[in-house]
Amino acid sequence: MRDLKVLEEFINAIKPASKCPHKQIIRTTSRFKVVTVGGTFDLFHIAHAALLTTAFESAEKTYICIMSDEGVRTLHEKKHEVEQFATRKERVHRFIQLIQRFDKIVTEIYKIDDPFSFAITGEKAKEITALIVGNEKKPLERSRRLNELRAQHGLNELKILRLPLITDEKGEIISTTRIRSQRKLTYMTAPELKITNTLRKKLKKPQANFAKSIKELPDAKYVVAIGDVVTKSLIEHNYGISIGVIDRRVGRKKITNDVFFLQKEKNEFIMVPHLPLINIPGTISGASWYIFKLAFSQNFPVIIRVFGEEDLLGFPAVLLAPKNTLIVYGQPFDSGIVYAFADEVREKVAELLMEMNVQNIVEVTYTRFM
Repeated sequence: MRDLKVLEEFINAIKPASKCPHKQIIRTTSRFKVVTVGGTFDLFHIAHAALLTTAFESAEKTYICIMSDEGVRTLHEKKHEVEQFATRKERVHRFIQLIQRFDKIVTEIYKIDDPFSFAITGEKAKEITALIVGNEKKPLERSRRLNELRAQHGLNELKILRLPLITDEKGEIISTTRIRSQRKLTYMTAPELKITNTLRKKLKKPQANFAKSIKELPDAKYVVAIGDVVTKSLIEHNYGISIGVIDRRVGRKKITNDVFFLQKEKNEFIMVPHLPLINIPGTISGASWYIFKLAFSQNFPVIIRVFGEEDLLGFPAVLLAPKNTLIVYGQPFDSGIVYAFADEVREKVAELLMEMNVQNIVEVTYTRFM
């Protein structure tokens, strides 16, 4: 249904982000065989989802370890009420089910009573090759201690995958403690949009500039790469990226995962966080605007991992990008790259967005984002 009033009000309310991750060169490595990730997962939220998505994208198989109710009480680390284990497990399971509608994920969930036993004396301890944790003091100290204990038990040293913490547009870390306190939380109401046949025909022609090679791209402070091919090409040519938008498909065919990281020192990797986004083909989901706002708010480059299709996500990328952001994407049937500075095409993109149909209006929050 065309609803010009809703579209006009929404477009007028959209403000470009005030910041963006500075572009950095992203490195790649092969997927790790078995990655384990642990936590309480209380009030499952977008930062939890980013942690799990990054683990899934980095591993052939993932073991998710959820702290038991007894373990939570023993650790004495939570100063607030924590949901029961069954509820926390169900929320994690529901997230997995949602993304498995689009991609197969090999993962198993385990209940743990402490941070160490599963990876030292548990039946799966010998299989684990890497551990992913939030890049903060206590989890890192615990991970390094875990490797010391594994060595004492004759087990291999784990690679430690350190994930930068997810922040909101105010620069505050998204955490369960903050959500429970209701302190400065951000919510967003956005339309779910569907492309029309008329607009589809228009978008078959490049809506910006055309470059035959990456060398022809202009210099920019920030760079958003939309599509797997162009993201991979920029990375292979050591061209800095702020945000990459991928759906792990080229021409509807599934492609092999590259593991993205920023730095490596000995057995520790600084990872590129993956923000998950479900986006049905031919649509722009309401959640996409929220996820792009989060992506622009981070201090490190991020990947928006789309489950579904990323073809129309240039719209939120352009409309939410700050000044001096270069949007780069590839044409599926042409050998070249299409690019534009967001400021130069923002008005044109807004006009094209007005041609879409409004499917629904949704409220997106830290805990309701898919």
